[in-house]
Amino acid sequence: MNEMTLGTLASAGIVVLAVHCFLWMFGGRTGTKKLWRRYVGSAVGGTYVNIMSVITTVWGAWLLAVLPALIIGSSMGYGGDTTGEKVIRRTLFCLGNTVAGIFCCLHFGGVCWWLFVVHVIVAIGSIVLGVKNPVHAAPEEVFVCATLNLILYAYPFLKIIS
Repeated sequence: MNEMTLGTLASAGIVVLAVHCFLWMFGGRTGTKKLWRRYVGSAVGGTYVNIMSVITTVWGAWLLAVLPALIIGSSMGYGGDTTGEKVIRRTLFCLGNTVAGIFCCLHFGGVCWWLFVVHVIVAIGSIVLGVKNPVHAAPEEVFVCATLNLILYAYPFLKIIS
């Protein structure tokens, strides 16, 4: 596959990521259904990873587990009234996302494990930032979703070079 095609597919991932993040934020607002966050947003992310892996001819059965991992992580709640509750809920959300990364690494192997180390560091950072809430809640949720899932969206492209 040529560089222009790969760059275009990766750029499409940024657009898909924006949709995923919007759905994550939208499903967390008062008066909206949680299914937007838990299922629809997760389906967007899990489907992207699988479709890009098929297109780049690196797909494998481990990648089917990405979607349930994202759904489970997204179903754990995110907010809380106490610092302890926030830490626990954000940690469970990040665990779902990083477990999805583990499934990618189990399939792709190689250099993907190095990216997984960054994935875990970003997850820990998102927990800290989420608890401190330096940004208003709605944009903060978008940025947390974006930072965690950007790495997840990159995995199908790493196998090509490893």
